[in-house]
Amino acid sequence: MAASTGSVPDRGVQLMALMWVMTILASITVVMRFIFRARKSIVGYDDLFMFISMICFFGWTISLTILCLKGGERHMADVVALGPDIVAQVQLLNWTSQVFGIMGIGAGKVSVSALILTIMRDTQRAWQKIYLWTFCIVLVLCVSVSCSILTFAQCRPAAALWDSRIEGTCIKPTVMAGFGIFTGAYNTFVDASLSFIPATIFWTLQMGFQEKMTLTVVFALNILTAICSGIKTSYLSELGNRTDFTWATYDIFAWVTAEFFLVIVCGSTPTLKPLISLLRRQLGYMSKDSRNSYLRHTGDSGVPSKDAFQLDGFRRNVASETTVSNANRTQNHDGDKSSEDMSLAEDIRVERTYRVQINNNDSQQELNAS
Repeated sequence: MAASTGSVPDRGVQLMALMWVMTILASITVVMRFIFRARKSIVGYDDLFMFISMICFFGWTISLTILCLKGGERHMADVVALGPDIVAQVQLLNWTSQVFGIMGIGAGKVSVSALILTIMRDTQRAWQKIYLWTFCIVLVLCVSVSCSILTFAQCRPAAALWDSRIEGTCIKPTVMAGFGIFTGAYNTFVDASLSFIPATIFWTLQMGFQEKMTLTVVFALNILTAICSGIKTSYLSELGNRTDFTWATYDIFAWVTAEFFLVIVCGSTPTLKPLISLLRRQLGYMSKDSRNSYLRHTGDSGVPSKDAFQLDGFRRNVASETTVSNANRTQNHDGDKSSEDMSLAEDIRVERTYRVQINNNDSQQELNAS
């Protein structure tokens, strides 16, 4: 471990404090996510990818903590003074941490996309599904894996990347910097789209204004991740600075840490509905009873009224609508009108209602008889 002196600028302490505070807060969020999801027995692929993102966040924080303790957040000239072995270890930790950051942030975006797909799986929203699968899952994974591979494929042999004592051939540093900027820019685009795509779903459903606003705002928090990702991308050109590499990458590390934190916390917020409901009650702001919401959406109380009549035998046109409720899993049948639903992310549920239109010309005599 390298000892720090007051005369040598070292930003390691600040970076370690930032990383561990955000890592601990993000891990608490993920633990609550799994507790609430496990209680409803609805752990899915979105939770798996968020777990992978959290593991990568720990890998990121631990590797950079070791780097800081070895003096890796000093100017390169000060690191060189510690000896060639320390220089090689610091640079290896620097590049290794970047792979954790690339893959972890990518996994977080896939998790958010998978959660949205789960919520809308029973809706007729074809273009949103195609968009999410293509741009927010498949391409995000391809870009993340490609950038991670390129990180350690810059030199042959790979060890020449972090150990100058090993002879080898390397690509130009600007190539890695350019691909890093492309990766950051694409991630910014994906984060921005994940903040408004849910609004195109929720605002077209048969829901109360309050429910629409709640779901839209919760998912719109991803715009914070997009802003953070954009700022980080502006610093990625420093990946081409090999003369003072250790000092130049500090801003990248700080903003990647913030992006990691936001993608995990904002991506997990929609699954923390019980906690959100508790906070709303504490603030004196509580939505109407979920049963009233169901009645408002379907008009079906589950109890036949005195004016109810049998619909069998009539010709009818049936049209379906999709609505969202946060009631528990139910299935009701009243004559030929039914609603089927599916419990989703922590009480978020898509519910399909069938409206029956009766042809009065064909049924007039039977109605009069009744």
